[in-house]
Formats: sequence, structure tokens, C-alpha cells
Amino acid sequence: MNLKPKEKSKIINKLNFNIEKILELEDISLQPCVRGKLITPDWNFNEESVKRVIKHYESMLNQLINIQLKDVDFEETYIVKRNMTIDCIADIIVILSFIIEFSEDDDTEYNG
Repeated sequence: MNLKPKEKSKIINKLNFNIEKILELEDISLQPCVRGKLITPDWNFNEESVKRVIKHYESMLNQLINIQLKDVDFEETYIVKRNMTIDCIADIIVILSFIIEFSEDDDTEYNG
């Protein structure tokens, strides 16, 4: 992917910001799904690496949603409570998806 080192640094900083927020906000019930599983793509941001990390976070997000819905009785009204851990993981997925979307036609690495 054609990303300059400065762009890569900005992306990594945004990913790390969300990872740090997750660690600060970490809900005890979500610790087994999160602790030690927060990763970033390879520095060269090749498409395979980014897609692998997206799938990793999508899987983690599904686990967290299942935990949130575990004791829900769908026969009754249920108020969805915002969960910042889930929000941060969703942000990570969006950031990584933009990388794929905007570099789909150019899978070469910047060499400058």
C-alpha cells in the first residue's frame, strides 16, 4: 500500500490511542476477550496484514457483543448501554477499513 512513513505513523498513533483507551476503560467482564489481544498490522501495511487484523478485531467485537447480550431477555424491553471498549474496537476496525478502501488500487509500498 502506498503509505508514506508519516502517514503510517499517524495511523499507528490513532490505533495505539484506541488501544490505550481500551486498556484504561477495560471492563472486568471483558478482560478475557481483550487482555493481550490488542494488535496492530505489520509496519508495511500490506493488504494481507491489515485484513488479518480487521478479522481479528471483528472476532473480538463479536465476542464482546455476545458477552453484553448474554443475560438479555429479548421478551422484555432492553436498554442498550454504551460500552466504550466496544466503541474503541469499532473505531479500530473503521481506521483499518479505510486503509483497505483507499489503497485498493495501489498495493505497493512507498519507498521514499
